[in-house]
Amino acid sequence: MRIVALALFLAAFVHAADYPKALLKDPCAATHPCDAQIWLQLDADHPAFQATHDPHGAEHAAPVISPDGKLIAYGLQELVGPGRLSPLHIVFVDWSGKEVRRFNEVPIRDLDTCGYGTVEWIDNSRIGDACEFNPSLEFYMVLDAVSGKVLETFPGLYFTWSPDRRALAHVGPLIHFAAVHDYCVLFNDTKVYPMGCPEAKIAKSRSRPETFTYRDQHTVESDLVWSPDGRKVALIADVYDFDWSGEGTDHEIREDHNHRIFLAIVSADRPPVGYRITEPIAEPKLNWLDNSRIELKSGVFFDLAANPPKPIP
Repeated sequence: MRIVALALFLAAFVHAADYPKALLKDPCAATHPCDAQIWLQLDADHPAFQATHDPHGAEHAAPVISPDGKLIAYGLQELVGPGRLSPLHIVFVDWSGKEVRRFNEVPIRDLDTCGYGTVEWIDNSRIGDACEFNPSLEFYMVLDAVSGKVLETFPGLYFTWSPDRRALAHVGPLIHFAAVHDYCVLFNDTKVYPMGCPEAKIAKSRSRPETFTYRDQHTVESDLVWSPDGRKVALIADVYDFDWSGEGTDHEIREDHNHRIFLAIVSADRPPVGYRITEPIAEPKLNWLDNSRIELKSGVFFDLAANPPKPIP
């Protein structure tokens, strides 16, 4: 009987841990303008209720709950004309659905305001907004969660906070439509991988003097994943060489070759290390099992203690 009672208690506890929750119901699919709204559910015994009643055509970003559980924040773009949406607003509501405050715009440094972005809580006092500028560039703004003041701005992609929320790992900005993209990983404003990035190593071909070869170009193929202790980031990188000839002519040639895939392990205080991966990777996903073991989605494991990683390009 005690075992049964304990099992029921644990089941109820796990079930209760799922609440309260905030969700976006009836999100936009193929139909536009959409009519999605934010719904809140306080516990399993009460149905979810509609917290927002924005006009038809408004678009909402997924709601996120503050770490202390007191507020819900979400992004909102209002329909301001046929086929036209407002800049991004960040709206805060409490668990009754009452609006507490809103930021009517999120300014991007030296540019305009954010039109579309995803919102997250960094901690109880800071909000993060990743604003899409073009397919190769986002701006991540750190805002004061009370005043809306922009505290920091980071250009790039793949933004991921360390467990202690002190370091933001990300790929630096890329030039859209550029012939060569050499990815550079940063922790906040500090470049950490590859060494010396993003200065390309360029060599002229002896057999083809008109051809320039860019050696050891890097493409980040996975998310940037922090170790549990927040000291290292793991990622999958494609390292390759790139030949470019005939720039600006009708006979321009661009060729990439010598591809090598690495599991890269990057930290702020030592050169990058990692492992060469020779098997094809269907999904470039990984996770840390602990601070010294990494598992790929394919089921391959890497033990940093038993088989130490080696320097990589």
